[in-house]
Amino acid sequence: MTQKTQGMTLLELLIAVAICGILFGVAVPAYRSQLQSGRLHETQLKMMEIYASQQNFYLQTGRYAEKSALPSVQLPGFQWNLENLTEHSFTLVATGVAGAVPAHCTRITMNHQAQRSPADCWPR
Repeated sequence: MTQKTQGMTLLELLIAVAICGILFGVAVPAYRSQLQSGRLHETQLKMMEIYASQQNFYLQTGRYAEKSALPSVQLPGFQWNLENLTEHSFTLVATGVAGAVPAHCTRITMNHQAQRSPADCWPR
């Protein structure tokens, strides 16, 4: 008599679980890094939109706008504010939420002359 075995042995199951664990351990950090990078790039685009709105307001009125006069913009993983606001200058500052953005880019800025910092957080 021959007996057919069905299913997997415990060893085969353990090997499959170990392989899944290794793949998961590699994939999750890479995925998290891509999410952080995506949030940073989206924030940079939105900051450029705010910058363009400020320049448009300046051309129309001869001064830069308060935050309340600008269009409402949500920055993913960031909170933004205007610092050093005068009639003829401003600094747009985005402060990242810990873990939501790359560690070295938790505070990115752009001023009225389109000078951006830190340089390694902005595309060249």
